[in-house]
Amino acid sequence: MQKKRHIIVIGAGASGMMAAVTAAREGCRVTILERTSKSGRKIELTGSGKCNFTNENQALSNYHTTSPDYVRDILGQFSHRQTLAFFEELGIVPKCRDGYYYPQSAQAQAISQALRQEAERLGVKFACNIMVERIEKDRQFAIQTRGYCYEADALIIAAGSMAAPATGSDGSGYALAGQLGHQVKKPLPALVQLLSTDKRLPKLAGLRMEADAVLLVDGAVCAREHGEVQFIKNGLSGIPVFQVSGQAARALDAGKAVMLQIRPSAGTEALEDRRARLGYKSLNTFFTGMYHEKYIKAALDGMKADKNAGIDAPGGTKTEKNARVGIPGGTKTDKNARVDALNEEQWKSLCQEVQDMTFSISKTNGFEHAQVCSGGVLLEELKEKTLESKKTEQLYFAGEILDVDGACGGYNLQWAWASGYVAGLHAAKGG
Repeated sequence: MQKKRHIIVIGAGASGMMAAVTAAREGCRVTILERTSKSGRKIELTGSGKCNFTNENQALSNYHTTSPDYVRDILGQFSHRQTLAFFEELGIVPKCRDGYYYPQSAQAQAISQALRQEAERLGVKFACNIMVERIEKDRQFAIQTRGYCYEADALIIAAGSMAAPATGSDGSGYALAGQLGHQVKKPLPALVQLLSTDKRLPKLAGLRMEADAVLLVDGAVCAREHGEVQFIKNGLSGIPVFQVSGQAARALDAGKAVMLQIRPSAGTEALEDRRARLGYKSLNTFFTGMYHEKYIKAALDGMKADKNAGIDAPGGTKTEKNARVGIPGGTKTDKNARVDALNEEQWKSLCQEVQDMTFSISKTNGFEHAQVCSGGVLLEELKEKTLESKKTEQLYFAGEILDVDGACGGYNLQWAWASGYVAGLHAAKGG
C-alpha cells in the first residue's frame, strides 16, 4: 500500500484548520502544530464573539496588498459562496445581515468547533503547546521543536501575524519564513484605534456619532470611510477609523504627517438653512438638537484656539458657556451673542470646525489591540495560483502571515478560508 503523503500545518487558526481539512479530504495524513493550548482562539473573538465569517461584497478594494492579482486568483478558487456551502455542510446555519454573514447561533465558537470537529473526523492530529524552533529542507522537511523533530512531505505555514498576541499570534511565523529565504514586509497594526494628543479628546471621550472619517497624509486625502466614529480619551475608534488605520500606520512609519478629519453627516447646506431659521440663537444654543453637546463644546474650543476665528472666551475658559464673538472694528458683543452677528469669515470658520474637526494622529494603538496586521510575507515570492514558495519546493503559506489585510466585514476570514483551501489543496497534490 502506498504511503500517505504527510503534510504539516503550522498554526491552528482559521487558515491553518481550513488547509488541514482540505488536505485531509484529499487523502493526506495531516498534523497541525499549534503553539497555544487550543485551536481557533482568534476565531472565537471575531465579530465581538459573533463571527462575521464572510461577506457578499467581494470587491478587491476590500483587500489591502501590494499584489492584488494574487488575491483575485486565490479568491477566485474559493468564493464566499463556497465558504457558505462549506460551513453549511458542517452544520453552520448562516444568517445574512446586509451582506454580512454570521452563524445563526451568533456564536463565533460554533465556527471554530465545526472546523475542529471536521478535522478530527478526517483524522487530522492536533499537537498543541508546540513551539517550532527551526525548519530545514532536504528531500523532506524537518521541523524541529523543543524535544522532537517532525518530518513532512509538504509544509504549510499559517502561523498568523503579530496582531492580538494573546491568541497566539506572536509573529514567530515571520522568523520561520525568513529561515526558508522569504522576505517579510514590516508588520504594522491594522484595524486598530488611531491615537492623538489633541486636548479636545478627553472632553469627547465616550461620544459616538455617524460621520465620515477622512484620512489625510501630508495634506492629501488618502482614504475616506463612513460609519459610527467613537471618541476615546486619547484617540479615535470605531469601524470607519479601523478601516483607514492600516494606511495611517504605513504613512506614520514612513515619517509622514497624518491627520484624521471627522465630518458629521449634516453638510454645509444644512447649516446654512439652520442659520437662516435660527440665527437669533446664541453660539451656546444654536446646535442643540443637531449635534451632541460634547461635540459642540469641542468645536468651540477649537475655534477659541484659532487666533483667526475671532471667537474667544473671557479668561480663556468655559468657551461653551461664555462665548463671545469678535466683530470687525474691535468691538465685542455680549456673552450671548447671536449667530447671525457673525461675519462671513467667522461663520465659515465655525462651519469648518464643526464639519471638519481635524486631529493630528501621533501613532496607532499597539499590536495587542489590533485585529490584523498590515504587511507580512511577500506574495510575489509565491506561485500565483497555488501559494507555493518559489524558493522552497513544497512550502506553502496561508492566512494572515501573508501581505494581505482585509477591511472589517468578514474579509480577513474570507482570505483565511480561501488561502487555506488553496494551500491545502495544492500541498496535497504536490504542486
